[in-house]
Amino acid sequence: MQAAQSRDKVVNSLMRQKQSGNIPGILGRLGDLGGIDGKYDVAISTCCGRLDNIVVDTVDTAQACIEYLKKHDVGRATFIALEKVSHLQEYCNQRLSYPEGVPRLFDLIKVEDPRVSVAFYFALRETLVASDLDQASRIAYGATRYRMVSLRGDVIETSGTMSGGGKTVMRGRMGQHVATKTGGGTPKSRKEIEGMQVKAESLQSEINYLQEQQGNLMRQISELTSLIRSKETLEKKNLVDIKSFRQQLPHMKEQVERQEVKKNETQSDPEKVKELEGEIERRKSTLATSEKAAKEISDQILGINRQIGRITDSKVKTVKEKISELTKKIEKMTTHVNKMTANLNSADHTRKKLETKIKNLEEEIEEAANCIREKSDERKQLEEKAEELKKMIEEHQAQIAEAKNKNSGTTKRIAEIQKLVSQGKLAKVEIDDKLQAIEKRIKEINERIPAWRNEIKKLTLQEIPNQTDLEPLKTYTEEDLESHTLQDLQYELDVLETKLKNAKPNLSVIEEYNKKREVYLQRVQVLEEVTKRRNDFRTLYDEVRKKRFTEFMQGFSIISKKLKEMYQMITLGGDAELDLVDSMDPFSEGIMFNVRPPKKSWKVISNLSGGEKTLSSLALVFALHYYKPSPLYVMDEIDAALDFKNVSIVAHYIKERTKNAQFVIISLRSNMFELSNTMVGIYKVNDCTDSVAVENDCSTDYPQESEDNTQETIRVTQSQDVRMTQTQDIMRASEIDFRMSDQGEVPGEIPADR
Repeated sequence: MQAAQSRDKVVNSLMRQKQSGNIPGILGRLGDLGGIDGKYDVAISTCCGRLDNIVVDTVDTAQACIEYLKKHDVGRATFIALEKVSHLQEYCNQRLSYPEGVPRLFDLIKVEDPRVSVAFYFALRETLVASDLDQASRIAYGATRYRMVSLRGDVIETSGTMSGGGKTVMRGRMGQHVATKTGGGTPKSRKEIEGMQVKAESLQSEINYLQEQQGNLMRQISELTSLIRSKETLEKKNLVDIKSFRQQLPHMKEQVERQEVKKNETQSDPEKVKELEGEIERRKSTLATSEKAAKEISDQILGINRQIGRITDSKVKTVKEKISELTKKIEKMTTHVNKMTANLNSADHTRKKLETKIKNLEEEIEEAANCIREKSDERKQLEEKAEELKKMIEEHQAQIAEAKNKNSGTTKRIAEIQKLVSQGKLAKVEIDDKLQAIEKRIKEINERIPAWRNEIKKLTLQEIPNQTDLEPLKTYTEEDLESHTLQDLQYELDVLETKLKNAKPNLSVIEEYNKKREVYLQRVQVLEEVTKRRNDFRTLYDEVRKKRFTEFMQGFSIISKKLKEMYQMITLGGDAELDLVDSMDPFSEGIMFNVRPPKKSWKVISNLSGGEKTLSSLALVFALHYYKPSPLYVMDEIDAALDFKNVSIVAHYIKERTKNAQFVIISLRSNMFELSNTMVGIYKVNDCTDSVAVENDCSTDYPQESEDNTQETIRVTQSQDVRMTQTQDIMRASEIDFRMSDQGEVPGEIPADR
């Protein structure tokens, strides 16, 4: 909606300039200058990326529009100058036959102004319309390549790339009739938009609540997962112990039997036995007395504990109940406060927009009111002047009527006399004009006589080779001139001019011609050299441009294919595509990055969440790495917006697949740096930073436990215990080192005993 409003703002502003006469060469938005059947709405809205361009007659008009948009900060626009695309007019009228009888999309557009047809051809070229994707594929990949689009908006470029899919389609960029004559497109309902905003806010609050529940459940899952792992580890350890005890049991039985034999073989001293038995009886009496006293003390302790339990249970229970109730109330209030805060922010944003619109409307209303007042004042003044003029006309007409009635006869006589006088004056004027013209002509001739005499003196005969009978220049006297009439002289002049034309040219011109010819030949040679250099550079430019296009499309195809694989691998089911905005000229408009996260619709990357943007960007980085690897990558907390699963996927991919590059990754996630080769920690000592590097061996693969190889399992467990002990010693040494540095001691090397 915002994009459409911004576009309409630019178009309406420029159309007002056209209506006011400031920029008359504007024809309008390309999509508004034509109409097409609603059946092809999706097709043309998807494949034609220039429907929002503005059509103008000349480049000067486009420059004037751009200057106006810059001056008033209205927005940006792209223009199509008809004088620059007029060479495509011959293709507009071609009617060729295409495979399977499919129509050309250009031929389906209806226009009222025939001038804009060439603009539509410039935007569409030879794009054909197919009923479905199967038909479009058959025609596009046939013997002759065609740019195809289906009725559902699937586009196949001449380069072979195909785009399409998603639940939503693009439509409504061109109507069924010419919009500039019918008043524009359909108006947008403000109530529908407000209803959608309310629905979006409620959905956002629901999403926030569900995300909070999701976070709690994820924490519970993480805790239960860690608990399960610890239980599994304990179970494996117990199984190993049981297995070890079972293996040791026969050996222990043998030892017991040997000890029984030794005991039987041993002879006892009767006197010493009696003495020991008497000692045992005395010890038993003492033990009975001590047990009786201990029992009395334990009974007293149990009684005291019961009293303490009765006292504490009643009070602690009520306190716990109150704490639980308050905790529930706090959670409800927190949720309610979050909802109200979100509603308040959206309402504040809407209020600011409405205030701005109201302010603009008030300014426009005030300007219109001032204009109406000025025009009404002018109208009143003009009406008063008109009344005065009417009265004066009526008075003059009455006076003229009276004068006509009184002097009708005299008027006729006066008119006749005036007619005669005017005729005489005209005749006199004509005669005076003729006399003046004759005098002026005589004066001009007398003034030109000295000049002609000087010209005659300058005349000389040009010597011509092989010509001996040359007549000298003849000078006429006044008597000779009087003997000739003007007609005779004019006749002789014509004869001489005819002879001059038929005679040979002046030989002095030949020398001048030869000089000019030499200069001409030199300049022609320079022109040929410059033209040759220009053609060479033009050929080189065309080759470089073609090479750039070929290499770009090859790399684009490889990166697009690899991007799809990477994104599907990272997201476990998503999809991503790179599309050219203008497939005819990929370097003019750029590239669109469209992403379809798992179980979602297609979206532009700017409309994704933080984690989805991170996964999309990483997929593109890995695709670029596949096409043109870089030796070093530095990534700063790329996993900040990712969950546990996606961090593990990205970390394992970097660990296993990118062996030909070095990755320096700044991370705070354990499952990222657990797979690293080297961990570098940065810390501060005495206001100075220092670092420590630790070789990470946690990624070593250990042998699995088996029932047939108990000793190997025990050895692996012992190696793990030793490694854990070493790691704890390093951490403890680091803690001691830090603590000593905080107490003022200068840290040094960690002693071996630590």
